[in-house]
Amino acid sequence: AYRVLADKRFMVMFCDMEHFNTLIKIGTDAGFKATRWPIVWVKTHHCQNNCAQYNFTKATEDAIVFRKGDAILARPPQTNYYIGDNLSTKERHGGHPFVKPPELWSWIASHVALKGQTIFDPFMGEASCGEAVLPLGWNYLGCELNETHYSKAVVYICEHYSRLYHNNVRFT
Repeated sequence: AYRVLADKRFMVMFCDMEHFNTLIKIGTDAGFKATRWPIVWVKTHHCQNNCAQYNFTKATEDAIVFRKGDAILARPPQTNYYIGDNLSTKERHGGHPFVKPPELWSWIASHVALKGQTIFDPFMGEASCGEAVLPLGWNYLGCELNETHYSKAVVYICEHYSRLYHNNVRFT
């Protein structure tokens, strides 16, 4: 990631607190600078993948914000936490266990990227990040190994561009 990320840019990596310090070390050893504040997503629902209803420590998800070079935040955050659920996103994205709500993605992107920059999502799942950032003026590039998730992501991205260009779009 360090080699391909342009200078003065950010990388956001979701993780659990068990691996947080290890990932900070790996990132800083690669050359990144870790910001002092992790992003904390406070989930307001019982999540499918980690049984928050039984374990309160699973009611949040954290993200490390790495920067390359002298990157400056596009918009300094008022806080480092986002409160919101992903129930409607899960329904739309077929119950994918790790889906993030589009509102979370746009909140993160608005802090670390300027409009027109590319958001790269190496674990795109069913493209909830793309769903969030494309309409707001960012470019989106996603990768997914799972064919089922990838196929659904392509459908969502095609739907977005069809709406944006009033069905005057051809995909190959």
